[in-house]
Amino acid sequence: MKYAHTTDDKKQTIKEHLSGVAEKASENSNALMKSLAYTAGMAHDIGKYADDFQKRLENIPIKYEHSTCGAIEIGALAKDAVQKNMTYMLQYCIAGHHTGLPDGGTPVDFAEADTTLQARLKRRKNYFGTADYSSYKKEIELKLPDYTGVLAELQNSNDKSDFIEKYAFFTRYLFSCLTDADFLDTERFCNPDIDRNLRCDSKKMEQAIDDKFKGFTADTPLKKARNILQKQAIINSDSNKQISILNMPTGSGKTLCSMKIAINKMIKHQKKRIIYVIPYTSIIEQTAEVFENIFGEYADIVQHHSNYCYDTENDSTAEKLKRSTENWDAPIIITTSVQFFQSLYHYKGSGLRKLHNMADAVIVFDEIHMIPLECLQPCLRGIGYITKYLNSEAVFLSATMPDYSDYLEKYMSGVSYSHLISDKSAFSHFKKCRYTYIGKTELESIAGKAKEYKHMTFYEAAQLAKEANVKEMWLTHYSPSLNHPEEFMDEVCAIFPNSIAAKDKRSVELVFEE
Repeated sequence: MKYAHTTDDKKQTIKEHLSGVAEKASENSNALMKSLAYTAGMAHDIGKYADDFQKRLENIPIKYEHSTCGAIEIGALAKDAVQKNMTYMLQYCIAGHHTGLPDGGTPVDFAEADTTLQARLKRRKNYFGTADYSSYKKEIELKLPDYTGVLAELQNSNDKSDFIEKYAFFTRYLFSCLTDADFLDTERFCNPDIDRNLRCDSKKMEQAIDDKFKGFTADTPLKKARNILQKQAIINSDSNKQISILNMPTGSGKTLCSMKIAINKMIKHQKKRIIYVIPYTSIIEQTAEVFENIFGEYADIVQHHSNYCYDTENDSTAEKLKRSTENWDAPIIITTSVQFFQSLYHYKGSGLRKLHNMADAVIVFDEIHMIPLECLQPCLRGIGYITKYLNSEAVFLSATMPDYSDYLEKYMSGVSYSHLISDKSAFSHFKKCRYTYIGKTELESIAGKAKEYKHMTFYEAAQLAKEANVKEMWLTHYSPSLNHPEEFMDEVCAIFPNSIAAKDKRSVELVFEE
């Protein structure tokens, strides 16, 4: 009998583990990838059939790489070019299920010198004698999965770039299904008493937020405008569009409104969870506190960000919440944009375990306009794949919503979307400032404006520093019209050489003479 895991008082056979992981990986997966997930689960640990690995279970320090074995064996089943190219998806996941998805490498990579997938697949010759794992064939029958559905989706790509991105997404998703299944099956064997169940009564959550809205009285023009916008958004969100765009001004109650919409969608469309994504840690705690106050009695809310630590809490619920940060199997999750997109594009199992639980979810992206321009393409493409292939819905939330129409068409082809606010006439009640572009200005006009508004110019400050005979002058508190203050420094330094255009976080220690 060969074993996958042992403790002081019990042993788990390899067949039990492979079967358990295969079933769980298949359960984790959507219908499109279910066959691939099951096959990956059955193949991932066949290397443990080697005598060398069994000795490791007896605490004999033998170096043995078991994760490559399944990748080698499943690759041997591929007979033509199509099968081989599709099977690479499985090989990436199986070979990397402990150390993370490997680089693909090239056919000229050396088996022992390189760590790429191509190099590791050349190590079959290493598995002989006590390293031979072929006895798996007595208990496990490996066969290639049905690639038909996945292949059809890949062939339906817009271009080569779309094909590659889609293939990479399917690989990471499959990896997530496998690694989380592997972890949970091992956890159940080693610690069968661990409780991962978290509370969520979505109906009571719906009632709680409805009661919150009923407590607001629309007795001023501003409050009436807020009520009009919220009702419009909630009514328009009652659709099957995969992405809802919620453009509401600051102060119009868009955070609570977005949560109301998310709960409605969760109930009506039978989603498993709500993931609330916020770009700033500075406001994430405030939002979490609001949600805890409204829903804490009816749902366990996971906060997954650097400002929150579960180690300071000693109750069983805190332990469950902490475990849920590993794979996001909770009903309500509040996290950062960085955490979310790392969980979508990482290569390590610790990051990607969460990806498969982004399926069947309502995902709210607060302050969506804060996605950096250079990251916009992968972020929108990733959200598109989650909504298109994982049966999730997204809500884009912002008070300054960019026009994403062209980008949605380009990077989210086939994904439906709608604007929840079509009548913006109530926006005027929330205007608290006005921006006017005054065009390109000359130094003389800047000086004139400064004099008009009683502001000092850089040159006046430099002249004062010169006359006061100071050692150093820092220029601070710039006018908003000065986007690039450094452009003026040559002329400033001509008046007073030791001048500095100060920036955030610049500091100096002042030493005063006795």
